[in-house]
Amino acid sequence: MGRPPNQLAAGREARELLARTLPGSRRGSVKAHLHRAEAIARLVWRRWHLGPRQWQVKHLRWYLSVHATRQQPSTAYRHWLTIRALVHALGRAEQWLPHLSGPWVRPTGEPGTLRNGRPPKLPAVVQQTSTNRNEYVPREVHFTTGGAKSVVTPNE
Repeated sequence: MGRPPNQLAAGREARELLARTLPGSRRGSVKAHLHRAEAIARLVWRRWHLGPRQWQVKHLRWYLSVHATRQQPSTAYRHWLTIRALVHALGRAEQWLPHLSGPWVRPTGEPGTLRNGRPPKLPAVVQQTSTNRNEYVPREVHFTTGGAKSVVTPNE
């Protein structure tokens, strides 16, 4: 996939990326994540003319440090949750999440390390089988919550 031609296409790409991977119905928190993902992608596109698949950790760090900190701490936390879901959907969680820490990782805005709690319901990315980067290949997505594991397989 190439760069999106405009900010609307970048927002749509982020929404589609997250919609394919987030579990749950399209109401409530999932709908809010999709809306925030679009807004994040539009702002990053305005600054760097890049879509979600071309992002680097510095682009998301910029968004969190410049735009999310202008909000209330609880709102910045919601934006961090959406960015965390986007990073998992992109398959870069292990490399990027340590670099995205800041006051936004808590709803209160307090610094410090996070304690273990309920595990997030995020997808574990399974490797694609195609070698062509421009071809969309449906893949299995594994969701883990607590000790249970469920698999969503695309229709063929």
